[in-house]
Amino acid sequence: MVKLNRQVKTKARRGYLLLVLLFSSLHIHAEEIRIAINDVDNSPYMVGSGSALSSPPGIAVELANTVAADIGVTLSWQRLPSKRLLLDLKEGRIDAILMLSYSDERARDYAYPLNKAGQLDDSRRIGYLSYALYRQKGSPVQWDGKQFLNLTGAVGANTGYSVVDMLKQLGATVDEAKETTQNFGKLALGRVQLVAAQEVMGDYLLSERRFPSAEKLPVLLSGKSYFTVFSKAFAARKPELMERFWQRLSGIRDAKTRSLLPAYLD
Repeated sequence: MVKLNRQVKTKARRGYLLLVLLFSSLHIHAEEIRIAINDVDNSPYMVGSGSALSSPPGIAVELANTVAADIGVTLSWQRLPSKRLLLDLKEGRIDAILMLSYSDERARDYAYPLNKAGQLDDSRRIGYLSYALYRQKGSPVQWDGKQFLNLTGAVGANTGYSVVDMLKQLGATVDEAKETTQNFGKLALGRVQLVAAQEVMGDYLLSERRFPSAEKLPVLLSGKSYFTVFSKAFAARKPELMERFWQRLSGIRDAKTRSLLPAYLD
């Protein structure tokens, strides 16, 4: 009986060691994607500047990390200047870039998500970066897509955001603040006549009814879809993995973005 128990224990140990080796082997051979983002802030999608990821890193980075975990791959992150980012992707030194907009020229060098007809598949974007305008209810100020109407006061916008220059080019006086909530606060107090904010942030504030006297103008100031784009070399080498990444991203993007937004509101 003692000898039998020893045999059972020995077999159990061997079985355990085999399982450890199996899982270690799976981890060692896990697919890796060398992925990069720009080294300048583009909140809330990519937060902070410099060569290292910030904490929190941004909605786009968190989306990519979730997708990677769901499909069983590891991501090796880099932050690079814009020109280096595009060159390294073109030459295959990195596998993917987050938050890249589409152009015909870029499509010749990089792999974008396409539908069965071979056209750009917007449903598999990582985000839609748009700026919307918000006013006090009852205000006569309008935006017709080309110019402001009845704008006599300042427009609130976040310091350092590209929309500041856009507003100045349109002839608006810009009153800058560090945070989106501060701009909406100034709107409620009548210190600005409009707020230009990233739509995802402004709409969240309206949905939470934190500023019930504010409303959104129907015409966007600007808007563009952004994608996770792969190198042509990666697309040729691992097309199924690339498609799995895009497909899973489209499945989680909207719900995950909504759940992450409160952490990036300010």
